[in-house]
Amino acid sequence: MIPHSVFLIALENNPLGSIDPRYFIAGGLCASISHGITTPVDVVKTRIQSDPQKYDGLNVLEASKVVVNDDGSGALLKGFGPTVTGYGLEGAAKFGIYESLKPVFVGYLETNSAFIIASVVAGGVASVILCPLERTRIRLVTD
Repeated sequence: MIPHSVFLIALENNPLGSIDPRYFIAGGLCASISHGITTPVDVVKTRIQSDPQKYDGLNVLEASKVVVNDDGSGALLKGFGPTVTGYGLEGAAKFGIYESLKPVFVGYLETNSAFIIASVVAGGVASVILCPLERTRIRLVTD
C-alpha cells in the first residue's frame, strides 16, 4: 500500500491544476473535423454492414450510388451532427486527459509505463463518452 504522504508529494509537484485547455481544444477540433469530413464514407460503410445482401458485390462507389438513388444525396450526411459532436468530445477527452495525466503518472511511476497507463485511461474515458453518440449516429443512418 502506498503511504498517504506519497500522494501529497505527487500532488504538490504536479497538481492537475496545471491542465492546459489547448490539448482539449486541439484534440476536439482535429477529431471532429477529420470524422466530419468522412461522414459520407461512414454512412455507406454502415449501410453495407447493416444490409449486406442489398450491397453484396458492390464497391464503395457503387454502394454510394445505391444510397443516393434510394434516399437522395442528403442521406450521405445522415448522422453528421452526432459524428462531429461525439468525435469532438472523444478527441478532446482523449488528448486532453492524456496530456494532463502524463505528468501525474510520471511523478508516481518514473518509468515509460506511465505514458501507457495515461493513454489507456484517456482512451477508456474517451470511449465511454463516444459510445452514446455513436449509437445515435448508427440509428440515424440505418433507420
